[in-house]
Amino acid sequence: MGDVIECLNRLLAFNGIINKNGDLATVLYRWAERWMLRHKLWLQTLKSKPLLYLRRNAHNRQDILDHFADFKRCKEKWGILDNNTYNFDETGC
Repeated sequence: MGDVIECLNRLLAFNGIINKNGDLATVLYRWAERWMLRHKLWLQTLKSKPLLYLRRNAHNRQDILDHFADFKRCKEKWGILDNNTYNFDETGC
């Protein structure tokens, strides 16, 4: 919460926003807390999500080697040539 307050106070100072007393305007903790509650759904989308348990376990070296051995076996079984294998990247596009 302190980082949010600091950033907003810097923005106010940079723009020269003055309060009713003639001083530079500042954001208080309660204002920042209410702002974060109002924008809770938007803020949740910005948080990074950890890898799922199964996806993290998929990064096992032996599993990857087994996958490509199966892929090679299938290519040989159905006679798929290397020049017929394209667009084969991690995104699937």
